[in-house]
Amino acid sequence: MAVAALFVTGCGEDKDLEPSGLDRNWFAVEDSSDPVDHLRYEIYSQTGVTLFRKDTIGSIDRGLDALGNPYIYYEVLDVNYAITSRVEVATYELSEDDEAAIAGFELMRDRVIPALPKKLYPRCFLLVDKLNITQTKNQNGEASAYKGMMTTVVGRLNTIRTMSEAEKKRLAAGVLAEIVSVYLVSECATELEEFYSKANTVTLGGDAISLYKYTSDIREKSPGTSRPAFKEWMEYGFLVHDTSYADFNDTAGSRSYKTIGERRDVETFMVEVLLDDDAAFEAAYGAYPLILEKYELLKAVWAGVRNELQ
Repeated sequence: MAVAALFVTGCGEDKDLEPSGLDRNWFAVEDSSDPVDHLRYEIYSQTGVTLFRKDTIGSIDRGLDALGNPYIYYEVLDVNYAITSRVEVATYELSEDDEAAIAGFELMRDRVIPALPKKLYPRCFLLVDKLNITQTKNQNGEASAYKGMMTTVVGRLNTIRTMSEAEKKRLAAGVLAEIVSVYLVSECATELEEFYSKANTVTLGGDAISLYKYTSDIREKSPGTSRPAFKEWMEYGFLVHDTSYADFNDTAGSRSYKTIGERRDVETFMVEVLLDDDAAFEAAYGAYPLILEKYELLKAVWAGVRNELQ
């Protein structure tokens, strides 16, 4: 009876209530005469994918605060948001260039969204001029994309108009690889076991190690017995080294670098898999057997996972 009474009372007072704004869909896109926003609307209506070029995505008047002052709430995309903490991984610069925005939205419409299984669609995309990432055992510097919990950020917006066809294709592959690699590493550990195993090696002292979990540098000069023999990272099967390592040295005789982690390794190979040019890849990396093996392994993993996601 108490529940019924509450229900009746609540309904009886509906005429005195005003919308709270708490149920607003901040990711819905409305049509507009503005060319940029009209294109956003077309993409949203056709695909359900929301694209932004501003990180403040809306506002609502919530009346007065406790002191009687007007209170406007702004919904902001927090690129670095995490459930338990907030780590400053990505920094970026927004763009006010309408033509750049249109070029970026068209690239997303034509090259990224159609190639991405719907089950992997992020909450939204934020397209920015410059995107920089700092992640240990990953990378430091300008990046094409970063997948956060609230949004996936896409960089290099202001340069898309002047990119060659090959550059646009690689940028699109980079955005896709960022999303796909996060999924594969978190959900497909078993399928990736053989790929990961290629990072296993031994130190000069004979101890088995994984280069993913290896925290020291691989050095040419005075390596000691706790490190593996010095080889270029490509000889160890990596496409890139860890650019977050501040003491990277490429001086002959005293070279040193650090290897990357699993996620970055999958991401960099995933770019090449998505470019889908076996001949070009073999021409570039034919001298590195481990790289060729890992490429074929990841290509097979993605083929199976993609079919399951369709």
